[in-house]
Amino acid sequence: MSRRKKDPLRPLTEPERQELAQLSRSQSAPAVEVTRAKILLAVARGEDYQAAAHAEATTRIMAEVRRAPTPEGDGTATWSLATLRRSLRTAPDGLPRVSTYTLWRVLHEAGASYQRTRSWCPTGTALRRRKAGTAVVTDPDATPKKS
Repeated sequence: MSRRKKDPLRPLTEPERQELAQLSRSQSAPAVEVTRAKILLAVARGEDYQAAAHAEATTRIMAEVRRAPTPEGDGTATWSLATLRRSLRTAPDGLPRVSTYTLWRVLHEAGASYQRTRSWCPTGTALRRRKAGTAVVTDPDATPKKS
């Protein structure tokens, strides 16, 4: 049961909606403004404030996980929750107050599992070190995790 919104969003005019839509697709505007525009548009469509913010944060976290970490830039070759949190907190378009618990929840909702020395991988997929290099091993019988 949700509580009544204390300060509901006023209806957007068409020029405001167009401007927010343009800003939400911008690649040159500051990331904070782009994120805010996306959240405002979601709330204007009728989504809950928290649901809109959660969806936007999830998108940002998963984009960071898909990016392969570099020892030079991130100080590691694999993602742990702590290194992922550090990377997101220090990135200019990151999430300055994200917690490891939030990261863990988002990754599990997306069907990823932590593999001790390998980083976060989709369930049923593992990175293995071989003499010839790194190999991706998949298990066809594995079912994706459900949250």
